[in-house]
Amino acid sequence: MSPWSTHVAQIQDFLTPRPYAIRQAHLQHNPLLHDVFGFSPRTERPERLTAAEKRLTRSCHSAEARARAASRQYSRDAKAYLTTGYHD
Repeated sequence: MSPWSTHVAQIQDFLTPRPYAIRQAHLQHNPLLHDVFGFSPRTERPERLTAAEKRLTRSCHSAEARARAASRQYSRDAKAYLTTGYHD
């Protein structure tokens, strides 16, 4: 098998439908795909939230969640007011 056909086979293999994790692994470790797609793998790990930070930001009692709930309730009230037809 010639080197060119090997490269074409690698690209075809990459483009076949696969789960995201498999495609990501191909991109991380295949220098040919780095050249073809202009991709350079990340060298440092992404910053992660601690358990306490997750609890503060993702809790239903966080300030962000309360603001989102208030906004949704306002939208519901406004829509109900406009659809009832009994406003003056």
